[in-house]
Amino acid sequence: MTERLTNPDEFVLKDISMVHWENMDTDVYWCGIYLNDGRIFHLHIGGDNLRVSLSDETPDELAQGLPKSPQDAL
Repeated sequence: MTERLTNPDEFVLKDISMVHWENMDTDVYWCGIYLNDGRIFHLHIGGDNLRVSLSDETPDELAQGLPKSPQDAL
């Protein structure tokens, strides 16, 4: 589903399950943001003038909506 916003002036995320921050290189940072509803976002900060981008990395299956009730095993 990857949609990328470059240099957004604001973004708001609610109901966060986990945040994973990582220094990828001298001036490049990556942050994985996992929401309780299963959506996943990546925040990239770095490079020339500390460029910022936010991308929706939610798997297509989840983005299309999973069944609300679990499937029978048989």
